[in-house]
Amino acid sequence: MEVYIEKQEQATIIAITGQLNSHTTAQIQDDVLAAIHAGDHVLLDMSRVTYLSSAGLRMLLLLYRRIRDHHGVMALTGLSEEVSDMMSITGFLDLFTTFENRMIGLQALKKAG
Repeated sequence: MEVYIEKQEQATIIAITGQLNSHTTAQIQDDVLAAIHAGDHVLLDMSRVTYLSSAGLRMLLLLYRRIRDHHGVMALTGLSEEVSDMMSITGFLDLFTTFENRMIGLQALKKAG
């Protein structure tokens, strides 16, 4: 599991590589929360996430709520078919704004202001 954080004018891009499971989510959550500030627009690039467990879903929900409560915006990009299906089946996909790729996601977050 690896987390790459990149700050751009309009957003903080966080790219996750590997599995989101009970062994990795605590570290990912700590890394992401340490990198963001109130009002940040966060684009979570999940194009290299190979597996998403219920622990990963809980982590995404926690991040979403924390960012929203601090007047920020969070969006997801690069969901694989497997991850997208898992999120759809559990109803989690309805909570998130998703984009096909980074460029589209960044453009949308820039417009969100």
